[in-house]
Amino acid sequence: SIINKTKPPDYYDHSTVEKWAIPLCLGRAYAYLGNRKAIYYHFSEGHALMQDLGCHRTSTYASLDHVEAQLRKKAFWLTAITYTHVRPEDPWWDSLRDRLVFEEYQASELFPLILDDEYITRGALLEQPHTRPSLMVGFMALALINNCLVSIMRDPAVSLFSTTTDCGSDRDSLGACTCGRHIVPSPLAGLLRSRLSTLDRVVADLPLELGPHKPLGPSLDQARSLQYETMRLNLHITYRWVQSLLIERLISLSGIGSEDRADLWDMLQNVCAELLMFVKQMTQEVLVLHGTSLSYKIRQTAASLLGHPFLPGSAASNRAQEQIKAFADILASLDAIHAKS
Repeated sequence: SIINKTKPPDYYDHSTVEKWAIPLCLGRAYAYLGNRKAIYYHFSEGHALMQDLGCHRTSTYASLDHVEAQLRKKAFWLTAITYTHVRPEDPWWDSLRDRLVFEEYQASELFPLILDDEYITRGALLEQPHTRPSLMVGFMALALINNCLVSIMRDPAVSLFSTTTDCGSDRDSLGACTCGRHIVPSPLAGLLRSRLSTLDRVVADLPLELGPHKPLGPSLDQARSLQYETMRLNLHITYRWVQSLLIERLISLSGIGSEDRADLWDMLQNVCAELLMFVKQMTQEVLVLHGTSLSYKIRQTAASLLGHPFLPGSAASNRAQEQIKAFADILASLDAIHAKS
């Protein structure tokens, strides 16, 4: 590419946040175009630069000023969020491979400061005005929502693995098994339900300005208002998208009873109804800002309804068909806009 041709021979000898940002932006641009080979090429480069900078290690932050530290923490989380966004098409998303990729990362200790950029200088941290929340609240909420899809932080309430002895008794830890033959994954249903509960808590803790309903408080200037609306849109559509993926995974588990499966389908329909209601209240100006990634999340959530098991003519079946039609109208409108641009 033209960019690769302009890189001098020593380009990778010294990593910077700016060099990390270039492949991440290129990868996102190719994501909008649907070029998956280019996506993985650029995201892999960005991931490697993030690791070379030491963004995932708390020990590397001791000598950094406030601005550089904040940038590197953002780089870490943006890399992680990007990684999870390209995984759900793989049927084995959230696999052991994902946990091994992130196992050495000290994610829970790398939360960025909850301050907007204009209140951070190299030598001092200024006070954030109390009249409005920092946009970083939304940024971290988005990171925690994505963490519910492909976890890079261990949930202490759920054991990912257990050790079984020859006698069949279970232990909560890996114990002394060295060969690995007796290490088995813990039941997945409990883990998925725990993540669904975590999702709801993250969204429930959002400030009014970033909540699902547009606040009626004092108006902000146009630029700041657009920032909040864009963040709010990204948060709640990603929230419903992750919810639908986790519920679909639960429905597909063989150990789920018929009554539980019926309840999960009802929950999935409610998620789709909430998503429809939210999208309809957003302006077209804000909807198009996220490009085709937004359409992808809406489309994948809507597609979950296509496999509904309801009897034709039943109330649940009619509701699913109405929702699918409403989603089709919204997606057709968004696709037409993107085709023109």
